[in-house]
Amino acid sequence: MRRSRTKKAIEVGAGDRRDRTRRFFGARRLRRIERSRVLVVGAGAVGNEVAKNLALVGVGRLTLVDFDSVEASNLNRCIFFRERDVGRKKVHAARRALKAAAPHVEVAVHARAIQDAPDQVWDADAVALCVDDEFARYYVNARLLGERRRVPVVNGAMGRTWAETTVLVPGRTACLVCLWSRDYLERVLGDEVRRSCDEFFLRARRAFPAISVLTSVVGGITSTEVVKLLAGATDDMPPALGKRIRYDLGTHDVGMHDIVPNPQCVDAMCRKRRNA
Repeated sequence: MRRSRTKKAIEVGAGDRRDRTRRFFGARRLRRIERSRVLVVGAGAVGNEVAKNLALVGVGRLTLVDFDSVEASNLNRCIFFRERDVGRKKVHAARRALKAAAPHVEVAVHARAIQDAPDQVWDADAVALCVDDEFARYYVNARLLGERRRVPVVNGAMGRTWAETTVLVPGRTACLVCLWSRDYLERVLGDEVRRSCDEFFLRARRAFPAISVLTSVVGGITSTEVVKLLAGATDDMPPALGKRIRYDLGTHDVGMHDIVPNPQCVDAMCRKRRNA
């Protein structure tokens, strides 16, 4: 008789797609995640990993924004893309794969740059920033500083051997550009002008070395911090608000450091909101 009850209990759990997730977070926190909305800016390598993790955890709605198309060189590190997707918009290929992996998650896509996306994309509880484009970071930062609500942004970035995630609420913590100098901002804005006027500027940019191992690391850390924000802080899993998490693939060194708001931030709205 005991065997029968045990077998039945196992079968009940095995038939529930979110059984293990519910056991991890608890029913109340999982419901918060299921009602949440996340804007994912960038549907490339890091965006693939972040969207995959958020969908499997059970986030209610994902909005993916990316203007780019799939290239063969993306296939070494993008879980959602296949040979047949080369030439297709990244967001469309990602949506198809997401719906197959997590059919209960609502997925909206916009095949355009974030600065050209419609206003409704900002109806989100958190923003996952998964781009290698500094102008996109600048724009997202400015947009969040202009929102009435304080919306958190989790920024994933990587170099050749390091992964980095920053967790910020612009206007409350430091913002995404608090560490930028005026000269650096002018260079970013100048590059954006060149990009908008000259397609060769994009084609001539040096290809960045990248492997799937590091993409998985930065995507995992970034999506973890988004989930913490959505589920609500607990003593054992507090969000790393106002901090930068950095991991080195070569040495396995891990560090977490505070990012202090810059009273002379290059974004005037950042200074204004924190002084309000």
